[in-house]
Amino acid sequence: MQSNNDFNHEHTDNRTGKESESLTLRLSFVMSAYSTAQQMIRFSDEKASFVFLFFGIILSIFGVRGDRILLILGGQAGPAGLRAAFIAVFLVFLGTMITSLFYGLQTITPRLHSPAADPDHQRLYWCHDVLRLPIAEYVARLGSLGDEAVLREMIYELYAATAIERSKFDRIRRCLRWAIASFVVWVVLIAMTIAQ
Repeated sequence: MQSNNDFNHEHTDNRTGKESESLTLRLSFVMSAYSTAQQMIRFSDEKASFVFLFFGIILSIFGVRGDRILLILGGQAGPAGLRAAFIAVFLVFLGTMITSLFYGLQTITPRLHSPAADPDHQRLYWCHDVLRLPIAEYVARLGSLGDEAVLREMIYELYAATAIERSKFDRIRRCLRWAIASFVVWVVLIAMTIAQ
């Protein structure tokens, strides 16, 4: 016959095993979400790099039409009214291109504002957090973290990565909108160089 002590010990072991399994599952979920956020951050940077490539192609095509553009801007081709319209459209193109490139640069520029001080957060993950401590102190702090504390730290880092992701996608969305507007104006400019 099983004693009451044996039953309680087995019940405690089962509960501890379930808690450990639950902790592992939660940590796996947070790590998966964090990995996805990091992938999205890299994806936004890749999209921004394509915008720079796009403008490089556009400007190289301008080079092919450069002689015609200089004639129009110099007043040697077309009537004065069309020249004024061309200059206005050209300035709009420059403005939209510069705005798009500005948001593209903001997308790929690393920006992370430190969160407000929180006594529950050890801040042991990012490079500036690691390097602010002597190595012995960093190892001691890392070693002192229990399982729940590791999960809590990863949740903080997930929030930081998600904030970066949201900020980058907001900037790349603006970058792409201005790039599309710039492309439309560029088409009008090319058409004007052909028509004049």
